[in-house]
Amino acid sequence: MDIDVTSKLGRRVANTLTVSRLICIPFILIQILNNKYSSASLITLLACTTDILDGIVARKWAGKADYGQAFDSTVDFIMLISIAFTLYKIGNYPCVLIIFMCLSYFSYISKSIMVKEAIRSRTGRLTGVLTYLTVSLSLTSRVLVEENIYRLIDRVMIHVLIISLVLTIIENTINIIRVIRNNNKYKE
Repeated sequence: MDIDVTSKLGRRVANTLTVSRLICIPFILIQILNNKYSSASLITLLACTTDILDGIVARKWAGKADYGQAFDSTVDFIMLISIAFTLYKIGNYPCVLIIFMCLSYFSYISKSIMVKEAIRSRTGRLTGVLTYLTVSLSLTSRVLVEENIYRLIDRVMIHVLIISLVLTIIENTINIIRVIRNNNKYKE
């Protein structure tokens, strides 16, 4: 197959997988609000799987596309912040987690705009994995273990995630400052 056709098909498949994750969001939230954590866990697992698959497809067949990476990151954020906010509203997550998730995403977007491409740092990738893991464990542990255990799991994971979010915000802010300094050097 022609490389350009393969690349277009790869982007289409990767973007379709990303859109499918977006479609999962209301179903996950409805299950959480109805205390059906096993269903919410399964749908979240499906959504996580589409995230892994779209990354594989994008790297293998779609080539480098900043739009696709930015779209994927935005859908990840929308899904994860929606779940976290729902868990916050029913009293399971602290407000500070939501604030740091938003600040982390805002710093990522700001950095990407400054350098004119979507760049995920190692810290940002680790934070993304930890966010998926925290949300997934929160939902799954409610089905598998007693309340005092899942509350402990939530507390530990939330603290680790907040530390990771803060480190990501710091790293993105440092990168933004570097870009601003470099731009000012060229203007002089």
